[in-house]
Amino acid sequence: MFIRCPKCKKDTPVIINDALDENGEVFKCEHCGYLFRFTDK
Repeated sequence: MFIRCPKCKKDTPVIINDALDENGEVFKCEHCGYLFRFTDK
């Protein structure tokens, strides 16, 4: 699944298993490095 980065506006992959927090909600943009929160709920 891909989501548009809130900062650079490029599509970045969102893989729940690669989340940076224990809740599976914080991800890092592969293009600009911006950390953002995303949930599929």
